[in-house]
Order: sequence, then structure tokens, then C-alpha cells
Amino acid sequence: MPIPPVIPSDERIRSRRLLGGFVGASALACLAFATPAAAQTQAKAAEAEQMEAQVCMLAGIEVEKAEGADCPTDVLSTLRVYSYEYEAPKLDENGSPVLDPETGDVVLEVRRETFTLMATLLEAAGFGSAVTSAPATVFALPDSVLAPIVAALSEAMKNEDMRDAVVAQIAPAVGSHLLNEPMAKRAFQNANGRVWTLAGGWQTAAAPLSFYALSGDGSVRVNGVVLERMLTAPDGSVIHTISTPLVALSQPAMEEMAEKSS
Repeated sequence: MPIPPVIPSDERIRSRRLLGGFVGASALACLAFATPAAAQTQAKAAEAEQMEAQVCMLAGIEVEKAEGADCPTDVLSTLRVYSYEYEAPKLDENGSPVLDPETGDVVLEVRRETFTLMATLLEAAGFGSAVTSAPATVFALPDSVLAPIVAALSEAMKNEDMRDAVVAQIAPAVGSHLLNEPMAKRAFQNANGRVWTLAGGWQTAAAPLSFYALSGDGSVRVNGVVLERMLTAPDGSVIHTISTPLVALSQPAMEEMAEKSS
């Protein structure tokens, strides 16, 4: 039986290098074949990012973004996308609470509060540029409160000849829901007093808002209305949600103007 030749040490080293090169080439080939899978993973990641982009982060809160819309940048665009859910008694067709037939308890349902009409009202009253040119404070009423007022206002403003009169009527009341600087809730909690609003630019006799902190629970009332939720817009403006107007928004007068314009 023939004896295999003895490979010199330098040739063994060369063989190992060749073998190592072969292994390295094989590894590169495997990576090359794996590239489509890697590309697919990247595509899925990009798709996930796109899906995540359908929401905007607003003061740490995820807000759904309308199709084709951008995330809010100022107080008006913030009002148009901000909403929150709450539980309230479910009502029947007569407006009475619905009771659970087994327990007799009032049935609750989830409702969503939105503030789109507040942005519409601010612009209609001529305060659009005032609240977007610099950080401001907005005492925002929900759509559920503003719907009848804005509907009457829209009708009244269809007559171009009456638009100036309509704006002059609503501006003092709407401006009384605006401050020309951002004021967080703590600013009202630290002291009792008064604060002037943007209504002064339209009606110099407009009264300032009075505010005071309620002892114990940390709540704050402005003109007797409780400040409910606070939100900071991307431009630094502060939004306080309220359920009752700080100054009366006279709906009958809006309806009267609507009748005159028709």
C-alpha cells in the first residue's frame, strides 16, 4: 500500500489559506443569496414606519391623522385633530337614561369629544393670524356645544354684505376665549386675579376674565367655568378645554342675522 506523500508545512499553510478563502467565499455567497430576505425585512420595516406615520404624537398622545393631512403645527391644526373619549349615560329616543334590565343600573356608552368647530370659529371671528403668529392660550369649547352656534353663524355669513356686521358681533365673545400668551393651569393656581383677553382689540370695554383656584382638589375656575383638560400645541400654545362658554355666545342673535341675510 503506497504511503501518502508528506505535505511540507508551508504547503499546508497555503492549503489552509485556500480553504479559508473557499469558506469566506461561501459565506459571501450565502450573504448574497440572503440579500432578498434582508431587503424584504427592510421593506416590512419601512411599511411599519409608514403605518405608524398615520398617527401624530401630540403632547405624548397618539392622535389619528386624516388621510393626506399633516401632523398639527399650531393651535388651529391641533384643535382640528385633538379629541378624547369619555363615558356618559346612554339615552333613549326621549332623552332619558337607558337602564340595564337585569341590574337597573344606568347604561354607559363611550362618546368622543372633538374641537374642530372651535378652530372654525376663531378663524371666522378674525383671530386666525393672532393665534398662529405667536403662542397663545385658547379656552376651547367642544363641537357638541358649538354646533348650533357655528351653524347659525355660517348661515349669517353667506350674505357678503353682512359679514362685517356678523364678525363685529361675534368677535368680542370669541376673543374673550383667547389670551395673547400661553398660560398653563399652574399659572392660574398660583394666584387669584384677572387676565385681559384678545377681546380688548375689538371692544375696549370688554371685561377681563376673573380666575381663582379652588382649594383642595387643585381645580381652577375662570369666569366661574372649570378648566377641564390642558393640552400644549406644537407651537407652544396652551389649550384648556371647557364645557361652558366663558362669555355668552348669543345664538339667538346669530339666528336673527341669518334671517336678515336670507
